[in-house]
Amino acid sequence: PDASRTAAWDADHRAVGAFHCAGNPILGLHTAVATFPDWHGWSNIIGGRWGEDSHHPEMDEATFRPIPGTAGHPVWDGLESVTVIDERYCHLEVFDGSTPLVGHDTDGVSHVMGWAVGDAVVYDGLGHDGRSYESADRRRLLHNEVDWLLAHRLLTGTRVIA
Repeated sequence: PDASRTAAWDADHRAVGAFHCAGNPILGLHTAVATFPDWHGWSNIIGGRWGEDSHHPEMDEATFRPIPGTAGHPVWDGLESVTVIDERYCHLEVFDGSTPLVGHDTDGVSHVMGWAVGDAVVYDGLGHDGRSYESADRRRLLHNEVDWLLAHRLLTGTRVIA
């Protein structure tokens, strides 16, 4: 990373960190695992990152499913799976403390594509472009994620700062 660029972003990084530390909900979509590569605090907040071995095959129709044991999680309410035209991220680095929720199988290997960190952070790797959102199931997953995050905010009395 360019040192001058890093310095220019310091105030923004602090603001995002303070937002998170105040208990506000965070939803990271698609490339959020590769955002702020010069700030390690972000990957700790979001619960993982795009690593050296991470990649994705050509975008095509893909089916994402609950990670075994998580089908009852509120983000999966009303869904058995999500089939979309989207990228399938492979070999993301999922940090300890993250709860894998969304996965896919590619080339005979199971991969995590989405997770929660506690009850105030969700990472959802779907959403490369508008074709992903053409799927009603994809939109339902996103709606469920937002509902779950906002329910946490209401239960804890956390105030969302915009």
